[in-house]
Formats: sequence, structure tokens, C-alpha cells
Amino acid sequence: MKKFKFSLQKVLDVARAKEDMALEEFAKAQNLVLQQKNFIHNLEVKYQSVRFGSEEEEILSLVNRESYLQALMVRIERAYQKLAELEDDLKTKRMILIDAMRNRKLLEKLREKAQERYKKAVEHEEQLFLDEIGILAFSRKEGEYR
Repeated sequence: MKKFKFSLQKVLDVARAKEDMALEEFAKAQNLVLQQKNFIHNLEVKYQSVRFGSEEEEILSLVNRESYLQALMVRIERAYQKLAELEDDLKTKRMILIDAMRNRKLLEKLREKAQERYKKAVEHEEQLFLDEIGILAFSRKEGEYR
């Protein structure tokens, strides 16, 4: 009997490739979210250090410091907005990845079931062959004794 061949092997290969790509995209999105969180943290640290700077500054320096603090606050707000967008993108990529994983698992289960059916068919053919050999051997022995 010929070797097992899964009729949907190409589909399974494509599903695996899609899952790999989805996993890669998810990892990239996750990395962007982490980078954005680090960026926000650095901005907040900078804001706090400038806000609670030394009290012995000149008036002009205080005005500049307030302007700088406002600019930092705007940057922090924009960074949080970008983080929200990145997290939405991450959520979308997670759903795509989960869908790709489900699809691949479904195809692999189909493959396993097809392979099991093939194995049973081969075993059945082998059993029929052995039964036939047994019958022939038995009929030869019976023929010798008559």
C-alpha cells in the first residue's frame, strides 16, 4: 500500500505559515507597547524631576520650567494616546493569532484522524492478507492429507 498522504497538507502548511506570521506580528506589537510604556515612564520621571527641582531658581528659569513642564505634560498625554492605540492593535493581533492557532489545530486534528483511518485500513488489509495466507496454507495441508 502506498504511503499516507493528507489531502489538505497544503492547507495545513498555509495555516502554519499564517500562524507564524500572526505570532511574529503579535510579538512586534507587544514590543511596541512595551517600548511606549518605557517612553511614558521616562517622560514621567523627567516631569517629576523638573517639577520638584531646586527652589533657588530665578524667575525666568521658573517660567521656562513651567513651559517645559506643560510641554512634557502634552507629550505624556500624546504618549498615553499612542499607547492606547498600540494596545488596541495588540488586542487585534492577539485575536488574529488565536484564530490562526485554532485553524491550524483544527487541520492538525483532521490530519491525525485521516492518518488513523489510513492506519486502520492498512492494518485491515494486512489482516486480510494474513488470513488469505493462512487459508492457503491450511488448504494445502488438507490437500496433502487426502
